[in-house]
Amino acid sequence: MSSKSKLVISLVAIITVAFGGVIISVAAGNKPALGLDLQGGISVTQQPVGEYDPEALDLAVERIRDRVDSLGVAEPEILRQGDAIVVNLPGVKNQQEAIDLVKVTGQVYLRPVLGCQNEGVQDAGTSTSTTEPGATSTTAAPGPGRRVSSVPPIDPPTDPTTTVAATTTGATTAVVSDPTQQQVLPLRGGGECLVGPAEGTGAVFKNDASADIIQGGWGVSVGLRDGPDGRDTWNALAASCNAGAATCPSKRLAIELDGEIISAPTVNEPNFTTNVQITGQFSESEARDLARVLKSGSLPVRMETQSVQNV
Repeated sequence: MSSKSKLVISLVAIITVAFGGVIISVAAGNKPALGLDLQGGISVTQQPVGEYDPEALDLAVERIRDRVDSLGVAEPEILRQGDAIVVNLPGVKNQQEAIDLVKVTGQVYLRPVLGCQNEGVQDAGTSTSTTEPGATSTTAAPGPGRRVSSVPPIDPPTDPTTTVAATTTGATTAVVSDPTQQQVLPLRGGGECLVGPAEGTGAVFKNDASADIIQGGWGVSVGLRDGPDGRDTWNALAASCNAGAATCPSKRLAIELDGEIISAPTVNEPNFTTNVQITGQFSESEARDLARVLKSGSLPVRMETQSVQNV
């Protein structure tokens, strides 16, 4: 058999196999995922406004990706082009829906916890304490998978002025943060907590948060800024939670970013001078993630929509 005949036979075999694969895939009901250029959609470009930390912009990209993925948008493309963030959303046709999908605040809020339920493992054993020499710290809350007995179950807000705000896209609900209201917010790692209005922001912290080995396990250390907008704000909230006041009966403090509670540690000290430690059953990746949130929260990035294009 000539080399030309062998080449023809090989080509026919390849085409037959490829065609057969397509038929099998179609028969199984599989459909190719179409990108923005094939099925159309909306492209949103956002630009940071004012002073910001570069890490805060990286965090904004991740928050947009998490938000878009959680709402079930197929094959999204999220790109950082210099300081701009471009988000391509195949299949999305409504411009306002697209803008709402990619909107992130970049602001860290500190909110007293009124109660939690159905908690996962991450925050069942975390606590905050001071790092000053000679200071003492109470025992941390129970370990992963256990309920924190001091935390009551969530009760619906009884004050008619409070709301639990949410927006719905398809079958998935994404909570919209309103720091002025009492809200039920999802807790990273599972579960949800009823939190009060924000009594501080990530601006109380210095831009020096780091993940370290603390008391034999992974934890986070972060400095407090001086003055009324730093240490004074933090200590007012810490004293309230440590005492289990009516505004913070659980003795826990929620660290919230973009409608999600990143961590909700128990406050073990009423007064802090220079630093805060958050310790507990953290993995290395969880500690590093929390440190990055606190570091970025000290100088949040405010994103502004520059353009929205229908493709």
